Amino acid sequence: MTPTHPRMIRGIRVFRLLQYAPWCWLRGGLDLLHDFSEEVIQIDEFLSHSWRDVAWMKYVNILYLNNGSCAFLLGTLGSLLALALFQAGVLPEWRGMHWNYWSCQWCTLFGILAHYLTIVLFLRQKRVFLDIACIDQSSEEQKGSGLVSMGAILKSSKSMLVLWCPSYVTRLWCIFELSAFLHSQKSEEHARMNLRVCPPMLGPALMVIHVSLSVMAMLYLALRGAFGDFTVLIGGSLVVPFFCLTSYSVRSYFRSIDVLEGQVRSVSIETCTSGCCVQGIGIGIASTSTCSAKGAPSWGDLRP
Repeated sequence: MTPTHPRMIRGIRVFRLLQYAPWCWLRGGLDLLHDFSEEVIQIDEFLSHSWRDVAWMKYVNILYLNNGSCAFLLGTLGSLLALALFQAGVLPEWRGMHWNYWSCQWCTLFGILAHYLTIVLFLRQKRVFLDIACIDQSSEEQKGSGLVSMGAILKSSKSMLVLWCPSYVTRLWCIFELSAFLHSQKSEEHARMNLRVCPPMLGPALMVIHVSLSVMAMLYLALRGAFGDFTVLIGGSLVVPFFCLTSYSVRSYFRSIDVLEGQVRSVSIETCTSGCCVQGIGIGIASTSTCSAKGAPSWGDLRP
């Protein structure tokens, strides 16, 4: 399968996607991301998602899947650096009180700061395919060419990340993308190695947990001994909401896993619809509309 034009095989570096997506959204359209994509020979990762999913959840998932590990690592290294500087006498004692290395308060500040700076500023160079960024949305002709070239784009992708959501299994093109990618793999083992499925609440849960723990740690530093005998009572009442929020996010994550597993067991292409079906242009997979007649059938042989 070949693309309609070589320029249809495009990718966008992850750091550009993460840094410019909020800016483009504020400017009124994520289709502006196309200006930051580039022609490529091979795509590191194909991002498969449903357009009906909540955009900010997909963004947070992409953010933590790509920058999260480095952020946690550099956060730990930042804490160790603060400890070393404190022991060397570079950093002063906290509030003029004597602390030993087990209670160096600078570790908390350096760790939190390093974590969030890395999350926001880390320059992940991986090239990914995201339809709204890599297919020109300015004209129907360009969108049609991207649709017809999807088979070539999938064959050019080393791996696939499925940003799962409850509507994913009901979207015809999501199932086509997933099926075509699996079919293009050399073996079942390659398919397992190159396919990742991200539950919808993974990124948000990680974000809520870390933010809650960071706020509680900062409250501990700010209130330690400030109110005498009432410090524990006041501090405890302030951190309870964050404990509840953390518990809620973790429960939501595991609920999303249960929903995902249930949907996987009952996937059926007969129940899938596409945008043209919803608009009444065609009905289900028997449609003779553009998406069914000119899209997937023209992808050709996807086998390696």
